This record gives sequence, structure tokens and C-alpha cells, in this order.
Amino acid sequence: MRQIFGLDIRQNAVSAVLLKSGLQGSRIESHLHIPLADGIDAGLVPALTDIRSQMDINGAACIASYPASWLSYRNLRVPFKDRKKIRQILPFELEATLPYPVDNVLIDFHVISSTPEYSDILAVIAEKKRLKSFLDMLNAAQMKPQVVTIGGYCTALSLNKSENAPQNRIIIDIDAENITMFVCAAGQIQLIRAFSLSGPESAASLGLQLERTLSSIEDILPEYQPEALFVSGQEISPEIRSELENRFELSPKRADVLDNDLLKNHPVQNWESQLTDHALALALAETEGFNDVNLRQGVFASTTFWAEYKTDLIQSAALVAVILVLAFSSLVADIYAADKKAAVLTNQINGIFSEAFPGIKKITDPVQQMKTAIQEKKKEALLSGETVKNLRMIDILNDISRNVPKETDVDLTQMVIAQDGISIGGETSAFNVVDDMKNRLEKAALFKKVTIVSAKTDKTGNRVLFKLNIEL
Repeated sequence: MRQIFGLDIRQNAVSAVLLKSGLQGSRIESHLHIPLADGIDAGLVPALTDIRSQMDINGAACIASYPASWLSYRNLRVPFKDRKKIRQILPFELEATLPYPVDNVLIDFHVISSTPEYSDILAVIAEKKRLKSFLDMLNAAQMKPQVVTIGGYCTALSLNKSENAPQNRIIIDIDAENITMFVCAAGQIQLIRAFSLSGPESAASLGLQLERTLSSIEDILPEYQPEALFVSGQEISPEIRSELENRFELSPKRADVLDNDLLKNHPVQNWESQLTDHALALALAETEGFNDVNLRQGVFASTTFWAEYKTDLIQSAALVAVILVLAFSSLVADIYAADKKAAVLTNQINGIFSEAFPGIKKITDPVQQMKTAIQEKKKEALLSGETVKNLRMIDILNDISRNVPKETDVDLTQMVIAQDGISIGGETSAFNVVDDMKNRLEKAALFKKVTIVSAKTDKTGNRVLFKLNIEL
């Protein structure tokens, strides 16, 4: 499942929500709210470090908010529909109305509506110096959001998922010292205004700001009539509630981000909507692929994986290349050594073959040629008990044994099988025994003729040594 980390950063607090998003919806894994007692400049990095230590956000896609009161907003119509062209002309269109030199600001925009001839847009302007300082603090805490958008913006958009929120509505986002008003018509955010709210006369100040905002609404949406008034952020005081009711003739209702079809579980422990709804709205917006106002543009664009790890990847690739070259060199050396050794062995085999079979001059496959030559030699000679007549040694011995009686005093001491016959030698008790054995062997079926080669007494005079040739 994909992990998404929503990070809502206010001037007086930080809220974080970790979602796990899959095909069946999203689930809240953990959430945290940390007040910034020392303000955003001094307290943000320690708070983010604390969040990282308490929440497992490694590998999670991060979407963060930027305090809405640090931004400026302008509504204008441009004669283009193409976003690239709109982005190119915005600095020139807005330059006269900006409180800073145009080179010192970053501009993004939200398209409210468009036709083939023009587009109505809501431009969002951020001072580069302050935005850089903000992103540097996030980097110091090892947090690199791919999206940085307006604080409260995703909460206002999330009401499109609620059945209880009409298309024409106003959302008042309140924190300790600031109020941001989001005016929605036909489900689209048409106008944003942010103003300070502090001191004992905050309700009266709010009334004046609301009057100015209502006047701006009439200029942009002449017949606009809000059907509902929602509040988000911290709880509102009775004085502010009364002021809102008087100005809009509507009773403020709490914006409920949990009322969302994308969310499959509702946290039951330690969940305080006024503290963590904004972070949840950010994470839920990213599950659908947030493609709206994003301050990570131009020089502040989120670095891609390649850009961030380019040096490391190049060094790793170079190291891998060196290893491959060394491995290939070693392989070539091993192959060369093996070929050289094979050549030496081939020469030795050929030499042995030539010595064993001098008649064969052309050597192509010495092993196969040797097998063939041996088979031919076997056909020419008696080997391992086989005669030229294909007689087995066991058959010859059997015939000798059957034709010489057991009681005959004879000891065979020698037997030589030749191509044309057999030569046997031994000793016996008398000369007549030699004659008798000759006569008996001649009667054997395997033997053609038996000849007494020699018969003589030994040195003791007690035994007769003999030698017989048997023709097969």
C-alpha cells in the first residue's frame, strides 16, 4: 500500500497525519499535533524532528501546507487556455499590483473556469525569500514534500466529497491570529482572502474584513448567494460566531473532513478535528493525485530522484563499470590460460596416440580414433578369455578339467593362450601320466591336436616336468 504523509504547518502549531492508501480506500495509521510555543521560526524544526521520531514516515509521499496569511491572492481573466502560456504572462499581468518586485515572488494559479477564448484564474503569490526559509526548515528536519500548497485549501476542497456541503459555500479557516476565507461556487474555489485577527477588537476587525470580502465577491460573482457557512481550524469565540451570523445570515457549521468516501476508518482515540483535520485533508487530496496550487515551482521545484541522487548514482555506476571491467579481464585471462593448458594437453595426447598407433598419421579426434583402433585389435587377438574362435577361457578350462580325472596327480603351473593355440605346463608323478593326459585332452571337443613339447624329471628325480601344446 502507498503511504501518504499530510503535514499542516501553521504559525502556532504543526499537525501531521499518516495515511495508508490502497485500492479499497485509505486508512489513518497515526496522527500528531504539536503546538509551536516559540513561533514558527524557532519552533518548526524541533517540532518536525519530534514528528519524525514518533511517526514512521520513511518512504511516504509528503504533502505540506504553507501559512495562508503569508500569501497574496489575485483574481484575473487571461486570454489563454493553455497553462504554459498563462504561467508565462502572469508576472506581467500582476506586476503593477504586487507588493514586491516581480523577480522576488513565485506565482502559481488555480483555473476557476475556461473557455476557448479566455480563462478565469485565481493567482497565488509567495515571497521567494520567506518561501526559501520555510523550505530550508523542512530540509533541516529531513522532510522534502513534493507538494506545498495553501493552508486550509485542501480542507475547503474536501467538502466536495461531503453530501452535507452545498456547492455554493464559504469556509472560514481560523487559527490563533489569522483567518482565511475560501469562497466556493459550483464546487470551485473562486476567491481566497487572508487577514489578521488579533487583539480585543478582533470581532470588529473581522466584520470590517468580511465587508470588504463580500464586496469583492459581488465584483466577481454578482449574483452569488452562499448556501452554507463552514468553519475549520480552532474553535471560534461567541463574538466571532455572532459576527459571522450577522454578516452572512447563516449559522456556522464545523467542516468535517472525516465525512469522506475515501476514508475507510475513523480514529476514535485522541482525534480532535480542529487540530488535525487540515493534515488529514492534505493527505486525502494526495491520494487522488493533487494537481492544483503547488508552491514547489521553478527554483523551488521538488527534486526528482535523479537530480537528488545524481552524484551518488554516477559514482556507483562508475564503480560497477570498474568491477565489470576487472571481472571481464579476469575472465579473459582465465580463458587464455585454459586455452593454453588445453593446447599442451592436446599435444601430449597426440604424442601418446602416435606412440601407441604409429600407423595412423592423421590425428583428428584422438579419443575416438583410439577407441576404433582398440576395437580392431580386439578382433585380431584373444583378449580377456576370448580365443580366435570366440572360445571363452572358462570353456577351455572346463574341457581340461573334465578330461583329466580328479585322482590324476598333476599340477598345472602355466597356461599361455596364443592366436593359434594354447600352451600349458606343470608337473606330475610319472611320464605315463603325461602320455595319459595327452591322450585324454585330444578327445576333447574343443581341442584339435595335443603335442608333448617336453617331459623330464626335476632335480629331485621324484617329479616329472612337462609342457603341452594344444592346437584349437
